[in-house]
Amino acid sequence: MTRALHLSSILPCPRKLDQRKRPPAPAPCDLLIERTRSGLARAKAERAVLGRPVTLDATQRHTVRKELAAGASVSAMARKFATSRQTIMRVRDTGRSVGERARWRVIQVKRVLTGD
Repeated sequence: MTRALHLSSILPCPRKLDQRKRPPAPAPCDLLIERTRSGLARAKAERAVLGRPVTLDATQRHTVRKELAAGASVSAMARKFATSRQTIMRVRDTGRSVGERARWRVIQVKRVLTGD
């Protein structure tokens, strides 16, 4: 008695064969990253302004630096321009090297400790 061969024993399952033909689907996070990067590239090509809006324009920043150099306090400048102290400190520190910022902070700490 001979045994009949069935094609399913020779050929792989059609579903598995179909899966091997297709490339793997990209993960959802990869699609999200790709869309984000392409959107940012398009926005930059259109010269769109990215990020948060500025709170102080160039003339206000110049005034803040000048008044801080004259001895005004950070808190007073923040109240005057209706912004946060952190914004005023960021304006003060912009354009300075790391060493200059460190020296400025040491001077400020000495003033606080000595009461000047």
